[in-house]
Amino acid sequence: MLCGSTLRSCALHDVIPVVAEAGFDSVSAWGVMVARSLAAGWSLRDLRGLLDDHGLALDCVEPVTDWLPGVPPQDGIALEEIMGMATALGARMVLGSTGNVVDRDDPAVVAALADFGQQAGDRGLLVGLEFLGWGAVSNLPDAYALVAAAGSPAVGMVFDTWHQRRGSGTDDDIETVPAELVIAVQVADGPAEGEDDLLLEARYRRQLPGLGAMDVAGQLARLAAHGVRAPVGVEVWREGNQDEPVEAASRAYAALVAVMPA
Repeated sequence: MLCGSTLRSCALHDVIPVVAEAGFDSVSAWGVMVARSLAAGWSLRDLRGLLDDHGLALDCVEPVTDWLPGVPPQDGIALEEIMGMATALGARMVLGSTGNVVDRDDPAVVAALADFGQQAGDRGLLVGLEFLGWGAVSNLPDAYALVAAAGSPAVGMVFDTWHQRRGSGTDDDIETVPAELVIAVQVADGPAEGEDDLLLEARYRRQLPGLGAMDVAGQLARLAAHGVRAPVGVEVWREGNQDEPVEAASRAYAALVAVMPA
């Protein structure tokens, strides 16, 4: 899968043929990418048809930030609209960001995640909760604790190799959670030591898998050995990708294939 943030500055209707040509089976999309296509005159039905025409699945629409009370939606696109996009486009899941969680043990946070899962489940969608390399939920066990407390069958976890290395977890964390609850995997690489501003690094200076020091291939092999069977997407935010989308998608595909377990 190509994760949408790799070409986040583009519109979805421009991304779909590029991703298919590069060889990917599926793509995820940020809500703002879908919104750009709608503003250009495309309907959700048109976009669904374009996906079908190119033999491409839309795995996920992301990110949902306002599942937490009082948190503004990403790019002004609220949870209900994101889920509407996901349903109309045939997506498997929506991604919930943990970036605004202050205390993962807060009963209000647990209740909000349970409600998020209920809303998604009612639409036939899954929720992938993504831990980030900073903040209160910065490793796989933290994410699992929150998912387990919410108790929703529609909620699982997103494992991101970059956030795993930049967060507070270890490789041994993989064996501490049920494999079936890891419902999506995102991969990127980078130097062994992180920058002072991790958000800036995450958005603009990730490396393709296999080009850094994060042992992406090793992480994927360990996930597979643990029994994780989830879509794997390459997610590399870099300046300039939007200026050469065909080349960016082709490089991402080659890099992803090179680190996937045999």
